[in-house]
Amino acid sequence: MKLLSKKSNFAPVFSHYRMGSSSQKQSMDAKQLQSSTIEFLRFPLAVTVLVIHMTPNVVSLADADFKLLSGHGLYNAFAIMGSHVITHLAVPTFYMISGYLFFVNINEWSWDVYKTKIRKRVSTLFVPYMLWNIIPFVIMITYMVISAYVCGTTMSDVVTYAKDECWRFFYVYKEWTEGVDWLGYEVVNSAPIDGPLWFLRDLIIVTLLTPVIYLVISRGQKIAIWILFLAYVSRVWTNVQGISILAVFFFSLGAYFAINKSSIISFADRYKYFFVPTSVVLMFVTTVYNGDNTVTGQYFYPFYVSSGVFTLWYFASVCVRKYNMKVNATLVSSCFFIYAFHYVTIPRYDTPLSLIKGITIKIMPTNNWVSEFICYIVPPVIALSVIIGLFIVCRKLFPKATAIMTGNRK
Repeated sequence: MKLLSKKSNFAPVFSHYRMGSSSQKQSMDAKQLQSSTIEFLRFPLAVTVLVIHMTPNVVSLADADFKLLSGHGLYNAFAIMGSHVITHLAVPTFYMISGYLFFVNINEWSWDVYKTKIRKRVSTLFVPYMLWNIIPFVIMITYMVISAYVCGTTMSDVVTYAKDECWRFFYVYKEWTEGVDWLGYEVVNSAPIDGPLWFLRDLIIVTLLTPVIYLVISRGQKIAIWILFLAYVSRVWTNVQGISILAVFFFSLGAYFAINKSSIISFADRYKYFFVPTSVVLMFVTTVYNGDNTVTGQYFYPFYVSSGVFTLWYFASVCVRKYNMKVNATLVSSCFFIYAFHYVTIPRYDTPLSLIKGITIKIMPTNNWVSEFICYIVPPVIALSVIIGLFIVCRKLFPKATAIMTGNRK
């Protein structure tokens, strides 16, 4: 997953970005702001992916049979907004960043450029994808072997299972339905054994399709983007796994800005009086209908995400430009490790995050709104702390292996 920009020092962006002294200087400042904003976003977005997977047991506020201003009602609203609404801006933004960074330094498209880009992404995308799926695969098979040995059964079932399911482990180990599109057909999604890596799987495929994307965007321009936007909001798209409209649309959107040498941040800033209020209103509406987990919510959700992504770019750039905010370098380096590790399958305990969540629930068994908030907030904080600590230890003891596991990201 290409989440890194060129290394930047988060120095305040020159005033020429706003005032301007020459077109060349202004362009340089815009690029610096773009790069710094991408760097700033990486860690918060990685954390939000972890929060998404808290999967709180909530009820759509539109269908709630409890008082919305009660403690339980406020918890429902908070958890829905936290795991089903605001955090869902992370993956589209990651795709947009990836599309932008793939094309940003290309002055003229050629097959040599394509091959160079793909070679680099073998180490940053494909190798980490395979390794982080091999780890839970090996853990799962080892657990089955030990179980067979303890129970005194034969190994033939384990061997058969490994042969028959091997490809599924690395591509469609988990499958689920995400409602229906505007034509009434079911929308199906899937993930490899390390669930969150469905994002990386789709990114690898869309990266391989960049010649097609370049051709469509360079010739179709805004019309191509609007067509993809329509496909995204209507969800009328192929169910072939690995080519999600989410990946294709937002990667292409980032590619559009890079191909046309435009700044995403300048665009977000220019239309902030449209994007900000629109996304805020839709955020509350989408929260009422539990994100994209209800039929009504699915109609509002894509419009919220589309406007929310640009709102996120705008506010992140303000944090960098106006307040000189930055994220600790170690935390930025840990982003991919957090993303891949927190949902690694553990036999009998599901994932590290769910294990911590389960322990927290047992410690806080009282079923009231206070315990609900605690059991929602505490597990991701603990999981994040443990994973970052483990990353620091691994990087110190096994620097080369850790670099390979995280796609050589610094």
